[in-house]
Amino acid sequence: MKEDPHPVSLDENDRISKRAIIALFLILSWVVVIVQCFTGSDILRWRSFYATHDMAWKAHYREVFDHGIREALCCLGRAKYLTVLEEDEVYSVARLLGDLVAYRASGTGHLELIAGLALLQKHGNLPDLQTDLVEAPHMLMQEAVILHPFAEACYTGPLLDVGRNPILFPCAWVYRQGVLTPWARRRRPALDGDNWWRGHAAAFLGFVDIAPTALVRGRVRQSKREAAYFVVVLHDKRTVLIGVRGTETPEDLLTDGLCRECSFTREDLDGLINSDQLPVTTRERVISTFPHYGHGGIVEAARELFMQLNDCTGEHTPSRKPGFLSMLLREGSECQGYKIRLVGHSLGGAVATVLGMMLFGRYPDVHVYAYGPLPCVDFVIAEACSQFVTTIVNNDEFSSRLSINSILRLRSAAISALSDNSPADTAMIQKLARRILNMNKYQGNAPDIVEEYVDNHGRLAGRIMQ
Repeated sequence: MKEDPHPVSLDENDRISKRAIIALFLILSWVVVIVQCFTGSDILRWRSFYATHDMAWKAHYREVFDHGIREALCCLGRAKYLTVLEEDEVYSVARLLGDLVAYRASGTGHLELIAGLALLQKHGNLPDLQTDLVEAPHMLMQEAVILHPFAEACYTGPLLDVGRNPILFPCAWVYRQGVLTPWARRRRPALDGDNWWRGHAAAFLGFVDIAPTALVRGRVRQSKREAAYFVVVLHDKRTVLIGVRGTETPEDLLTDGLCRECSFTREDLDGLINSDQLPVTTRERVISTFPHYGHGGIVEAARELFMQLNDCTGEHTPSRKPGFLSMLLREGSECQGYKIRLVGHSLGGAVATVLGMMLFGRYPDVHVYAYGPLPCVDFVIAEACSQFVTTIVNNDEFSSRLSINSILRLRSAAISALSDNSPADTAMIQKLARRILNMNKYQGNAPDIVEEYVDNHGRLAGRIMQ
């Protein structure tokens, strides 16, 4: 009986063929997903309708963003968002993002918008800086510097170390979390939502180097529109400090994205209206300009945190029970007469600002130090809060200037920069966009690239959104 002279080679070819088929299938799957994200079957089918109706584009992108955000949250362990059918915070964020990219209905594509932004970078005139700003009192700036580490310490997750230890940050984070010293677990305070070894408490205490007894309350577990916070008693400074964490988790990102305007109630502004600590003209202006608005996600997070810290159950009944802060600062307690300081960075700074506005007037000495906060209140409320809120912004930090209106103004300016009577030179715009996306190869020389195209081809053309 003769043996097959090539049994090994046939098996090898078979395995190679199977691998090639699997690889081809995966590539095609990703291509389909990418094409669906950027176009979608409905876009191809109703191209003429989408070209003239921005509502169709909004509906399309709302669906794209809604499914994309839910799938991303599911990959991050938030499977509950994948099965939600009714309108929730994910749908609200997706609806907002869909409205922001509705410029497609005007005939302006993504690449044209990028080219318009590049033109603005080259030819845009920046507004003149204000020269009549009042220098902050030295005492406030000194206290802001002293309390800044507490705002940083609120990031008890990997973000606390990823910038300070860019290579070995996982090891630094594990060490800071106290994983190597589980026997010290009982000496650490128990925070709401902390892990078994109370690692978040260990990270906070270790970063600011205070005794475990100084951290009297805190929360790191989050749900919808909730903020993580820490309450510290500093007896040497006669201060009760409330630190609010900035953006660190997917829930924080959703709170950031819920930036539709939300109206303040009179209860929210009670401290500004009835407090004798503000000038009469300031209080009258707040009353005469009702209603007032703020960032929806931040306002709701601040309201929830206010209830956590200052809730008085049974307020209108004989069995009225004071809230946490009232008990902590009540007459006869060890914290009687202490001042209240609120700190936070980014999202935390914005939540701390609104929370401080709600606490102001209820306690004798309240002040907020917000480091790079998000825009969260209207101009009148911001002016009224300037008495007890100190905001620190680092040069041109974009987050403190980022809002729906600023994005819409930037988008409109970019499209206007592309507007012309002649038809759009699509090939030129695409080539420009590719070069902008690869600007690292040109050592960030994007303005020179724009100037080259403007000089050689004239003003870039596009269609302006009406």
